[in-house]
Amino acid sequence: PAARQWFYLDPSGQQQGPFTGAEMAGWHQQGFFAPTLKVRGGQTGQYHALADWFCSGKGAFLTAPPPEYQHLQQQRAHQLATSAVVE
Repeated sequence: PAARQWFYLDPSGQQQGPFTGAEMAGWHQQGFFAPTLKVRGGQTGQYHALADWFCSGKGAFLTAPPPEYQHLQQQRAHQLATSAVVE
């Protein structure tokens, strides 16, 4: 399978990427990324905070997101749907 390509939103909201997991991991290990940095693993999809993708920060960008990420993503989608109904 092809390696995952990573994208992030810079402070001005501009998309940066694609980058390899090794590139992103190196920058992360050097402290360039805040836990709130919005990242996306792939050409499409939503951006999520780095801390949501990799809760412990260990292995960030070099391993698959933990299983709880899928649960978190489903929970947020439900919250968004619920808040849209209330408004």
